[in-house]
Formats: sequence, C-alpha cells, structure tokens
Amino acid sequence: MSTEGGRGFVSRILDSTGVFNSTFDIDTHKHAYNAGKRQVGLTLVKELEQACPDKYLTLLDERHDN
Repeated sequence: MSTEGGRGFVSRILDSTGVFNSTFDIDTHKHAYNAGKRQVGLTLVKELEQACPDKYLTLLDERHDN
C-alpha cells in the first residue's frame, strides 16, 4: 500500500471481489456467489481501513483519477 503499484494490486483484488458493485442477480446461485465474493472484499476493506487508513484513502483517490 505504500507504493502506487502496491495500491494498484490491491485495487485490482478489490475489483475482482465486486466490492464496489451490487451483488444482485436474478439467479439465486449467482447472487449467493457474488455476495460471498463481495464479503471477502469487504473484509479486506475493513482490514485496510484499520491498518493503513491514509493509504486506503489514497487508493480510492487514485481509482477516481483513472
């Protein structure tokens, strides 16, 4: 998280979990799968907010700049 490359890596992981998206899907199995993936992302966000809140905010700023 202390480098732009590291924050980019974490940002891509968060994207892959769907943490910034809705989990809804008409198919209940897909919805459950999406919700599980998103929960992993939310757990990571919570850890980042506790471990390095300033770097997490930088990550969010960099996401909006791109």
